[in-house]
Amino acid sequence: MDAPDPKTAEIVLGEPYAGWPDLFGGVFGFVLKSAAFPGLENEPHPNLHRQMLDAIPFSGGPFSLVTWNKRHAVLVRNDYYYGTRAYWDQVTFVPRTDPVREVEALLKGEVDAIYPSSEVASLLPPALPPGTTWKGGGGTKLEVLWLNQHVRPLNDRMVRQALLYAIDREGLARELGAEVDPNVPDCGLVAVPSLGPWCSTQPFAAYSYDPAHARGILESDGYDCSGTPCRKDGHPLQIQYTTNGLSSLRTNAETFLIEHALPAGIRLFVKNFEIGGLFGEYGCPRSPRLPIVQCGQEASPDPTVTDLLSCDRIPTRPNEFTGLNGIGWCNPEADRLMKESDRELDPQRHLQLLDRVYELEAEDAIGLPLFVRPGLGAWRSDKIAGPIGTWIGTPYGLFFNIGDWYPATS
Repeated sequence: MDAPDPKTAEIVLGEPYAGWPDLFGGVFGFVLKSAAFPGLENEPHPNLHRQMLDAIPFSGGPFSLVTWNKRHAVLVRNDYYYGTRAYWDQVTFVPRTDPVREVEALLKGEVDAIYPSSEVASLLPPALPPGTTWKGGGGTKLEVLWLNQHVRPLNDRMVRQALLYAIDREGLARELGAEVDPNVPDCGLVAVPSLGPWCSTQPFAAYSYDPAHARGILESDGYDCSGTPCRKDGHPLQIQYTTNGLSSLRTNAETFLIEHALPAGIRLFVKNFEIGGLFGEYGCPRSPRLPIVQCGQEASPDPTVTDLLSCDRIPTRPNEFTGLNGIGWCNPEADRLMKESDRELDPQRHLQLLDRVYELEAEDAIGLPLFVRPGLGAWRSDKIAGPIGTWIGTPYGLFFNIGDWYPATS
């Protein structure tokens, strides 16, 4: 690392790495000055696990966080910010975990803006009251059905392929209505059409709903499908299905898919968990013990899936069971291509390598993209104005440029 002047840092990596922005926090993180952590600035390997738990005493943005608790988060203008000075002296965020209450708070003027989950789309009135505006955008949250490679009977690729033909994604999109993008995603995992060029191929388009074909695959795999569900060695084909029980969108999708999988000879049964947090849902629970998991995956401008799906990221004792590849997929060719793509700086070649990874994902039937949850924002246009809604449908979200908003004029 070299610092040719006080405002410039030059960093030379040991080898090419296409995802280098991720080393500095990527979309969701930032570089932090060592001086922000008194007493630790001279440590060669500072341990920050007790830092920033309930307060952030510094800021590099237009606002500084002064209060954080279960009731609200309070931000005040950062007058030392190098960019455009924010109009607002203070901004307060309040949690509304009930979608109905969230919409009511906006319509009653209790809050000025909301950036809700797509489930709220069905709660908005057809015609919003005067002074209220909402906007939707292409989302970056991909809902995925992940299939565990190590749990019977999903350790059999033919069973996984049959299951994908038993999933009625087109019907599901119609069933869920405005809560999801009506266009079924067929990109590789985990790309979305609205973010970058990574959806140039549609490897999962081959898996359209076809119960008869699913039964045919199972019969060629030694199953007796003369009844429902299919059986093998006297055992019925039934598989546990898990999602977040706190999400009505997910449980509604689960109910629909289970019903429509049965004609394909596959009985799915529910074992859900309630997973959530005050300001959003926790990450996707890919567990080595869960056969089928339906959960959300946030797409990123950096499309690497190495941490998510490479062989050495399967949770094991050597990596202290911290690997993210809970479905246990290990394809040597895909593994090689993922790591080669991470070192490839040419954008076209980078895309070609990932396209082949996506093909292998579909061939091995590791999961299925179900739907994209569109971005949605709503605000009181009689109270606030400015470039509101610019960042809807991106990883940054509605409030990313809140420092550029200002009061509406009557």
